[in-house]
Amino acid sequence: MSVREPRLPSVGLVRERIEGIHPSEVRVLFQGLYLLGARTSEPVSEASPGDTTTARGSRGTDAYEVTYCPIPGSKEVYDVVVFRLFTAKHKGNERLVAIPLDERFEPWTKPVYEHWKA
Repeated sequence: MSVREPRLPSVGLVRERIEGIHPSEVRVLFQGLYLLGARTSEPVSEASPGDTTTARGSRGTDAYEVTYCPIPGSKEVYDVVVFRLFTAKHKGNERLVAIPLDERFEPWTKPVYEHWKA
């Protein structure tokens, strides 16, 4: 008996399906989860009344813009957004994720960033 490799959807198909999610508040949540490689619970900033775990999500100040220079001394610079997450596992360790703000590189960064700040 041979073991079959799981068939994974393409990046394009995943993005297409996320783009089709309505309402927009839910779509931007899925965009953020995808971009940040986050577990579902990581962007959640409030626990429900019956939840006994600690909410570790964003508080509005956990994302900020910086200018990134990949080669020190180079004139090549990029505006990026740094998202600060706290892991759902590993005792809530801090994890920083930087994503380009330029839509040519990543069109979802700006809407996720705007939602994150709200």
